[in-house]
Amino acid sequence: MENAEAKSPEPERGRSKLVVELKELDEIYQRFKLVFILSNVLTMLLAAYVISQMLFPEKLTDPWMKKLQTVGLCTIMGGAILLCGVQWLCLRQTTMTSRRKIEQMTFVDALTNVYNYRYLDRRIEEEIRIARRFGTMLSLVYMDMDSFKRVNDECGHKAGNFVLSELGAILRVSARTTDLVGRMGGDEFLLLLPNTNRDEAQIVSERIRARIEAHVFDCDGRKVDYIRASMGVATYPYDTQDKENLITAADRAMYRAKQAGGNRVCI
Repeated sequence: MENAEAKSPEPERGRSKLVVELKELDEIYQRFKLVFILSNVLTMLLAAYVISQMLFPEKLTDPWMKKLQTVGLCTIMGGAILLCGVQWLCLRQTTMTSRRKIEQMTFVDALTNVYNYRYLDRRIEEEIRIARRFGTMLSLVYMDMDSFKRVNDECGHKAGNFVLSELGAILRVSARTTDLVGRMGGDEFLLLLPNTNRDEAQIVSERIRARIEAHVFDCDGRKVDYIRASMGVATYPYDTQDKENLITAADRAMYRAKQAGGNRVCI
């Protein structure tokens, strides 16, 4: 078995930039919005001027004709404004849809439908800053599946992917609304528990561990009832005060759970 230091996760060095960052998308949206407004305003003014010159080339003296001219121009302007509003709504809807798709592709693990490590790496830093600012606690739970290799060996990798997908669903249902669940890779998961002390983190972890232990995975007719979870808990600021050491502390606690026989939570 590998030691804790050998398997502890390290942030990727020189990680490639995202194809489209959400921040850049917002900046593009703001620039396009300004151009959109100015171009439509100019278009409306130009259209109103041209149409008025075409319909009424000579100065009108009749009051009814002047009123008709005013009504006509107001109708034209109103239609242009309505068109501008429709275009604006379409632009906003398209941008929001694109943002959701980009966020889904960038931050969510496709197999388990939980957050990937890229997203958790950012959020852990943010939550530590919040905890430091307000004097609150933050707990991290590192989880590794027991006997998962047996699934791949006996049932195949397709069954293994199915089990991982089901585990993602179990974690999403079991976690609290304020918790963040992510996949580190393989059969390793990470739970970020904001404003949570050691005792509370252990309660949450034990509930998740028990739910996994009781779950029977149906892999194309083959019942898999031996999947268990070894979990390690680390808490800011008691165990450490920075992100890397917090993850390492949780990882080491998870290995203590493994060495003690698995299917348990260690702090």
